[in-house]
Amino acid sequence: MKYALLVLTCLICVLTAFNAWQGKDIRKHLGLVNDSIEQAISPPTEQELLYQSARKRLGKEYRFGVYDCSKFVQDVYADLGRRLPRVSTQQYQFVEVSNDTLYQYLIFFDTKWTSRVPNHLGIMTSDSTFIHNSSSKGVVEVKLSEYWVKKIYNPNAFKHKLIGIFNYVKERIWVFWILHYGL
Repeated sequence: MKYALLVLTCLICVLTAFNAWQGKDIRKHLGLVNDSIEQAISPPTEQELLYQSARKRLGKEYRFGVYDCSKFVQDVYADLGRRLPRVSTQQYQFVEVSNDTLYQYLIFFDTKWTSRVPNHLGIMTSDSTFIHNSSSKGVVEVKLSEYWVKKIYNPNAFKHKLIGIFNYVKERIWVFWILHYGL
């Protein structure tokens, strides 16, 4: 019996080390750790609180000028003790000069193409999803589809496109020169 306990302990140690190396926690698999206890020990991060605050508003109805995209974001950040202006363009200007890293999860859009200012925004929840207040569906979590990617507000986008074209042409000229004239 004493040896069986020793072998079991060694086996758990080896499996724990192996699975830790693979990024897994064997203790949870074996039922030796209670998730609720671990959550009580480590409080949620501000990012997790931000997502919880945004997700608890899923399904809330859109009302123009009353509860739109900017009011949704303002309320979510207010839950975390952060102040934001009421309008999306002012929120963009505020975030641009703020040093608070929690604002990095905001994503701004120019949905009208002619305005050249951000007129819609949401909160990124992953690399490919965000939560926003849609005028047709209310607060929803959606994928960052091609439709949305094309509308991301980036005042330097045109400059970046020009730089990209310039680098492409420069590279092609260099290749042409080497092929025809050698080094």
